[in-house]
Amino acid sequence: MSLKNNLGLLVEALRGPRAARREHNRNLGSPATIESGLALLRARWPDLKSPDQSAPVFIFSAGWRSGSTFLQRWVMTGNNILVWGEPYCHSGLIPSLAGQLKAFTPRWPQDEFFAAYHEDGGEDLTQGWVANLYPAMSDFMNAHIGYFERLFLEPALALGRTRWGLKEVTLRVEHACYLRWLFPNARFLFLYRDPYRAYASYRRWRGWYRSWPDEPVFTAAHFGALWKQSTTDFLENHSKVGGLLLRYEELRTQSTKERLEHYLGVLLADPSSLARVDGAGAADRRYSRSHWIPKPEAFLLRRKVEPVSRRLGYPGR
Repeated sequence: MSLKNNLGLLVEALRGPRAARREHNRNLGSPATIESGLALLRARWPDLKSPDQSAPVFIFSAGWRSGSTFLQRWVMTGNNILVWGEPYCHSGLIPSLAGQLKAFTPRWPQDEFFAAYHEDGGEDLTQGWVANLYPAMSDFMNAHIGYFERLFLEPALALGRTRWGLKEVTLRVEHACYLRWLFPNARFLFLYRDPYRAYASYRRWRGWYRSWPDEPVFTAAHFGALWKQSTTDFLENHSKVGGLLLRYEELRTQSTKERLEHYLGVLLADPSSLARVDGAGAADRRYSRSHWIPKPEAFLLRRKVEPVSRRLGYPGR
């Protein structure tokens, strides 16, 4: 065997088959994202459309302590809507489900992987190649819809509400794109707040997670980075899902009430009618209402949130 062949066998032994490496590099040509997966799904299966006609309400907040719970309660004053609050947040329900879309490429899954459906039951599958045998893409989509309906809609109905929704504080617009793919009539509310006041309120806890258990948000720097990423994403991309952008400092105004009612198609109670509700004790409430941030934390926070914060009229301290 020639030296060239020997070198080729050595390279293959160390690095794997050339064809497999070439395909791998081709797949790495562009980053796999939820939105890229959605684009490929629409391109390969243009007739795949969600059959869902409901209009769930999704509240996305740019981090914690930004008024999302107040907005959640307020929305629930309209037309029998039940908005679930950060359900099973440690499980990452929506990111894990939406993440399935990242795998789709122009070449995967291969068309021949999908089972052929026939009125008479079809061919004898035991006589064919079934190592890769997939249900239709319509089944894939309906299974995703069914997950949300079973987990959120059916319990809402059992509680006497005819419309459902949920609020989250760590999700991005790409997750909203996934939800709109499943629920074309969904409504999306994107909320942000002054990061300095939000963090001052968050300091009491500093033990929550963006992604459990590997991404805790313990520091001002991490909180600020999350705020900047989420807020920038909301500002630039909320229109992708026809979302409504909301500023915490303007939540309780008449104009915001009218915008919400028009967008959601419901009548809402006057926001002043909602009593303040805290999950913490009286001492914790006093702490969380303080706007004081120690200088080292304020410095770290400022480095992360600027210049977006100042551009939005939040000059910091």
